[in-house]
Amino acid sequence: MAYHPRTYQTQAVSSVMNSYYRGQKKMLLHLPTGAGKTVIATLIIEKFLQIPGVGKVLFLAHRKEIVDQTVEKIAFHLGSDLVSIEQGRRRSTDSRIVVASVQSLVRRLDSFSPEEYGLIICDECHHIYAKTWTETVSLFQKLSDTVLIGMSATPKRTDGRDSVDVFGETVFSITLDMLQDLGFLVPIEYYTAEAKIDLSHIGLRQGDFQTKRLSEVMNSKEILELTLKAWLEKGRTKKTIVFCASLSHADNLTWLFQHHGIPAATISGYTKDRGAILEQFRAGEIQIITNYGVLTEGFDDPSIECVLLARPTTSPLVYHQCLGRGLRPHPDKKSCIVIDIIDRSTRQLQYNVFEATGLKRSWKSRNRNPLREATAFSRIRVGDPSGFMKLKEANSLHETHQILMSLSPDVVFAGIDGDPMVRYEPSEARESPERASEKIRSVLAQFDLLNGTIEPRQNQLHIRLPQEDKGKEKPFLLWHLENASGWKCQLYYGPGVQESSEVSQQLWSDSHSFSKGENSLQELKILRQKGRILDFDFSDYGGRGPSHNRQYTYEGIIVIDENSTVSSGLVAGGSKKEAKQFAAEKLLLILDESNPSRRRRRQRLQGDAYFPMAEMTRGQVSSSSYVD
Repeated sequence: MAYHPRTYQTQAVSSVMNSYYRGQKKMLLHLPTGAGKTVIATLIIEKFLQIPGVGKVLFLAHRKEIVDQTVEKIAFHLGSDLVSIEQGRRRSTDSRIVVASVQSLVRRLDSFSPEEYGLIICDECHHIYAKTWTETVSLFQKLSDTVLIGMSATPKRTDGRDSVDVFGETVFSITLDMLQDLGFLVPIEYYTAEAKIDLSHIGLRQGDFQTKRLSEVMNSKEILELTLKAWLEKGRTKKTIVFCASLSHADNLTWLFQHHGIPAATISGYTKDRGAILEQFRAGEIQIITNYGVLTEGFDDPSIECVLLARPTTSPLVYHQCLGRGLRPHPDKKSCIVIDIIDRSTRQLQYNVFEATGLKRSWKSRNRNPLREATAFSRIRVGDPSGFMKLKEANSLHETHQILMSLSPDVVFAGIDGDPMVRYEPSEARESPERASEKIRSVLAQFDLLNGTIEPRQNQLHIRLPQEDKGKEKPFLLWHLENASGWKCQLYYGPGVQESSEVSQQLWSDSHSFSKGENSLQELKILRQKGRILDFDFSDYGGRGPSHNRQYTYEGIIVIDENSTVSSGLVAGGSKKEAKQFAAEKLLLILDESNPSRRRRRQRLQGDAYFPMAEMTRGQVSSSSYVD
């Protein structure tokens, strides 16, 4: 078996080999989490083993998990006979490739003959200044022909020293936003929980906040409760990894989650059954895993949906590593929620997601995807030096657009995201529906979209365009529409959702989780009493998730019209997304009327209460296809 590398992985290998044949012996690869460092290293090793006289290969790592993952990938591509392990009680054989733990190897250097090794690859090479790494690499690099390659997501350290000083020129680099554009990382939904953390009295050690003092602050009752509240609001149903300020901080958060009925566990360097806990987490038996300094490297679980950064940091290295744990794609994941517990008022050294994407630390975003915003900003092209300097001072896309509007059209060669400049006056507040529609039509016309309809609906503007215009859509069209009108907008293509009185059946639900436990039964009772439920089939009654976090599911049909009264009809036409949203809005209307105390569910339901259409005969529900 063999790997089928991605295009950029092939380019990375080619860059290394071209540099080698030009006589370069030291090289650095800048590869963010998710780029596939181990696959690239395997492909590089394969190339070097084909060169006569190169000798053996040494791959250095600092964690057992990384050692094991590396051996697994090398064996998959090149065969298990070629590779062996030097770590703990495991001793390497006379294989062509040795994957070693630095901590073990440094105590056994006398057992090795450095002159036999022609290629050394250092994973997470920002550790190179540690004494164990320095001693090991220095010994194995005695020969002038030995090739040294370093790989890291963040080559620059918080203490100011740079891996470039040891590994030489960066021969290949790819950024987070590039990987996201290529579809190898998921989009970010970024939220901040503003807190009065008071970090002003906390000093720095090795370029980051002092652990003990930071832990004391983050372990306060107020901050712990704020952290829990932020997660309940934004990540409640998501599989989550939490990065903490200390082991006690991790333990306290785990207790707090468990106290609220959420399956959670802590991982530390002292956890004996660490492997078993991680397997439970991967399997979904544990929803939240907290840790301090353990899972930043060498741990991959693409199904992670939420990263809770419960510890401020000044370190780009730490931040990138934590962020990267949730960005890998997974079939059941459209994006990764990132919740950042920060305090901008007392300590401006805190690193954040905007810096990680190349934007300013003070950048402001309305819960958008920072990686995508960074790409959109980078594609702006202006021919006026003073305008260029003004853009560098912008703190948001909103400010960026205002600066572009102030420049002469002759000097703006490309606007936000590289699109032609779109001109309008941004709205600081929501415009009247009439004025908003007028401004939206002006923006649409600049995108050559002329035949849309606009309808105010539940505090949103629903904009419908002909199906043939879908090919003209630009990624930031919706942003421009909302920026111009001040309204939250929904954009659709093709015919709309309709209610028809010709058919005596209407909606709805196919195995949807209404809420936890008995609350759902009570809601159904209320709805049934109000005559809004025609029938339910409880054949699919059952549980989801662990028994102490059970969510009950139901199938059923609810008949309702725009006035929340009993009627008949079939929702048809429009897209799948529209049919789902139509149904969700109707359910919210009923729940708000029948049970006001449950209105706190509104935000969650708006995100999750989406239903397929169904046909009904009394006592039976069968799903039908969507009409697009």
